[in-house]
Amino acid sequence: GTAFGSANAATGINIMLENDGNKVMVSGATGSSSGITMKITAPNGNTAAVGQIDSPDTQTMTYTTSFKVAGTTWAKDGIYTVIITQGTNEATAKIEATNGEIVRLFDFEGSYKDTEKMDHDMEHQTKDTMMEE
Repeated sequence: GTAFGSANAATGINIMLENDGNKVMVSGATGSSSGITMKITAPNGNTAAVGQIDSPDTQTMTYTTSFKVAGTTWAKDGIYTVIITQGTNEATAKIEATNGEIVRLFDFEGSYKDTEKMDHDMEHQTKDTMMEE
């Protein structure tokens, strides 16, 4: 599938989305081993879903989860925002859906403890990388 995400999570957290049919794979790297929360907001601003993600792998400092794009949660057409939070660090990515199906994945931002500008030169560049299965 096509993957989109931010670059560096040395002191923060990042997010990458990959489209796998009607399933979205969410992964990223982090500088901390504390718990991670994922929230999805609908185009109208309502919370579509909230969940706890397993703590990062302490060897690789990465996290992974996935969710299906189906059902009433995805009934509204438009842009859904996926927000990953760990402590004070946050990373976001977006999903455009129509008729409960993924149209495209895009956009990302990450916030970092040290300086808000750190690695933000990546903020408005979309990564478009073909992943090897």
